[in-house]
Amino acid sequence: MPSAVGERVATAAEQLPASVRTSLRWLPSEALHVTLRFLGATPRALIPGIGEAVRAPAADQEAFPLWIDGPALVLARSGVLALRLADAEPLIRLRDQLDATLERIGVAREGRPFRAHVTVARSRGRQRVDRSVTDVVAAAVAGTGWRAEEVVLFESHLGPAGARHDRMVVAALGPRPAAGRADGRIGEASGQRPTAQVRGSQSTCRSPSERASSPPSDYST
Repeated sequence: MPSAVGERVATAAEQLPASVRTSLRWLPSEALHVTLRFLGATPRALIPGIGEAVRAPAADQEAFPLWIDGPALVLARSGVLALRLADAEPLIRLRDQLDATLERIGVAREGRPFRAHVTVARSRGRQRVDRSVTDVVAAAVAGTGWRAEEVVLFESHLGPAGARHDRMVVAALGPRPAAGRADGRIGEASGQRPTAQVRGSQSTCRSPSERASSPPSDYST
């Protein structure tokens, strides 16, 4: 994700009344991402297949532009402040291909429709985000764009100090490199939570995957 998105969101947040600004947990710039799929608790045996499921659709999709545009692209629901992406057809196509490859290894499709968005803040009390916040943030980032170039599978570790997200697989968009060069690695653990995201020049689509010591964990892609 371009640093410009986080910088503009931070500038917009400073324009809000202190009581409104502090009612939200703002994501740091480096944590902003576009999630293709969050998988939830996942058995260890599926981990290698999930890694390949990330690489396969990425090889069939060339790098593509993404951008945020207009106040209407702000979502304020369930205590989440998110920015929708404009003209996200390539991203939706990539997600559909990913779902198909995951389904072939036994990972069921999500029941809800995919919404291409970037989450920028969450309400501390889970109440709905005030519409005035969405208007200010949307105006600040309208027209910001970048080029998506990679899909990344992340593993998320939850702990008292907060979540830590480790890269497991990095798959460049477009044809695979020559044989002998690895696109990424898959960690060995008893349970993991993967997430797949898309990255690019100044941009990121990441996937957090979580690792637990013995029970199955969650994956996103």
